[in-house]
Amino acid sequence: MYKYGFLYSGFIILGYVNFIHQYCKDNNIDKILFLSRDGKILKEVYDKLFNDIQSEYVLWSRGTIISTMPDIYIKDFFRWFVVYRKKMEGFTIKEAMIDMNLEELIEKLPFSGELKMDEEGIIEKLEEFVLDNREFIQKKSEKFKKAAKLYYEPILKECKKVCAVDIGWRGTGVLSLRKLIKDVWKFNCDLTGIVAGNTYHSAGIDSTFVLNNIIVSYLFSDINNKELARLFLEKMSGDKIVAETILSSASEPSAAGFELVNDESYKIFFGEDESENNNIINNIHRGIHDFVDEYIKHSKDFPQLLNIPGKDAFWILHAATKDIKLKQHLESYKRLRYVNGIRENSENTIGTLKDFFEEFDGKYVREKK
Repeated sequence: MYKYGFLYSGFIILGYVNFIHQYCKDNNIDKILFLSRDGKILKEVYDKLFNDIQSEYVLWSRGTIISTMPDIYIKDFFRWFVVYRKKMEGFTIKEAMIDMNLEELIEKLPFSGELKMDEEGIIEKLEEFVLDNREFIQKKSEKFKKAAKLYYEPILKECKKVCAVDIGWRGTGVLSLRKLIKDVWKFNCDLTGIVAGNTYHSAGIDSTFVLNNIIVSYLFSDINNKELARLFLEKMSGDKIVAETILSSASEPSAAGFELVNDESYKIFFGEDESENNNIINNIHRGIHDFVDEYIKHSKDFPQLLNIPGKDAFWILHAATKDIKLKQHLESYKRLRYVNGIRENSENTIGTLKDFFEEFDGKYVREKK
């Protein structure tokens, strides 16, 4: 995997990191927040090149979003915990309620908690029940919001303008953190999100965020390199997992949520250990670092060569996602099928990228007609 990190990932990440720095320099950003876990390798490469703007690696993930803000992102909350898991063998209403941290409401269900999720019409009925109890969900999540505030308050102290960096693709990570900072915690701090790529297929994540520079994208968006965004969405959607693996994998468990200990302290809990992937990840990262070192060494007299256009980086990414040998080398990479939940240790919730490739459409090259 070393050669793929050197051949593909290093060039893209080098260009992206320089884009991040240039944007933050031009816009007088006080601090750059590299969101976990996508930002791990980005932060390492950034620190190789720049030290004139403060930066920090911070814990934020889909897990922290849905535990901290289930009432705000209730449609995503339900989709991640229920809809995506409906094919799990024997998955019951009761298990879904426990996964959603709503076990107190099980006795109030208008149907049996033992019903399986494959019962006709049951998902729609459960969604209606969850939406009807949005106020309860909001009240229960307040302690998680307070815990997250305790974590972020010292990080954002004295900051007026920050950037949160992620890979993509919808911008949920940066937009959710922005919402907490501005609307819930009322910090006097503005946050812009920087993503590698931003697609425009979600009704909740529209192009106004890009138009207003709330989300800034390196490779493509609904505004910049729009034809590449369309290509990525229509021809490469099944390859996003390959892009994420070679650009943003990290050898650490994902943050799952913040928990309030008392009014002045909190603790963080994490998802399942994924150390089986460490050999692949470490080799990719070695390749990235070596490429960056070589590129810097050979271009030190020409600093303008760090300005790698997003369009150039995109075609390297496109080549990587269509590299059949790369996909074969990634077949054994383990991944969680679902966010958090009570059954993450079962074979039903942990799969490999080979499983993903086969489930997508049964072949490696997935061009849509």
